[in-house]
Amino acid sequence: MGRTVLFLRPTRRAASTLQRLSARGIAARCLPLIGTFWPPDTGALDRALRRLAAGDYQQVMLTSVSTVQVFAERLAHLGLAGSLPPQTRWVAVGESTAAAITRLLGQPVAFVPQRHSAAGLVAEYELPAGCPVLYAHGDLASPVLADGLRGWDAKVDEVIAYFTRPLPHDQAAAIEPPTIEDLPVDALARSVAESQVIVFSAPSIVNRFRELYGSTLPPGTRTLMIGQPTARAAAAAGLPSDLVAGNPDPDSLITAIEELVGAMPEEKEES
Repeated sequence: MGRTVLFLRPTRRAASTLQRLSARGIAARCLPLIGTFWPPDTGALDRALRRLAAGDYQQVMLTSVSTVQVFAERLAHLGLAGSLPPQTRWVAVGESTAAAITRLLGQPVAFVPQRHSAAGLVAEYELPAGCPVLYAHGDLASPVLADGLRGWDAKVDEVIAYFTRPLPHDQAAAIEPPTIEDLPVDALARSVAESQVIVFSAPSIVNRFRELYGSTLPPGTRTLMIGQPTARAAAAAGLPSDLVAGNPDPDSLITAIEELVGAMPEEKEES
């Protein structure tokens, strides 16, 4: 068996990392355990997007690619695509989110923290008091950034852009339906048994993994947690954290994965 990495996220969200790992002789597969779904009512989100297009917000803060995708789709639905005011300042939590803002919304990103997390953004950025800000996020977002915004005394409109649901789930309201490249949830046990490294990218993924699989991994299996919140969720779930990546960008993940696979035997013992 060669060296194999299992990402518990959609293939489309890890494509660059997968290609670069393959070039290094490391096979990688994706098996998403959670999905993103439209809110039952998009009224609050649509009102915020209309205000955004009208120039009511000086700054927009986004912390995920999923939120950017939601913005793009709803703006198009509302007939507002291409209507975003150029003076709005866009702030992204990480490089992937920043790239999506530029690619999907056509907007330049003014600031990305060196530490790609909500905590990094709060530590490295500051808003002027009274600044009107739009902060959109998923329903499971940590309160770190919202608390930081209140600490800056900004005028914040906070809206939920999408909901996170465990997979399998009814795909009728899915924002990003699974692709043919994604392994199905019922292949989790076999995929874990065949993998040398498992990558967890969010607390919700840790919790879903524990629900479906448990917390006892095969001998020799290593884990990579992306971000301290994910590592804390793993500790609470009884899962080991062999390495924690501070940033989710491909360079950081590849460095961490190479460290993990380089520290283990070429072949994993069959259990």
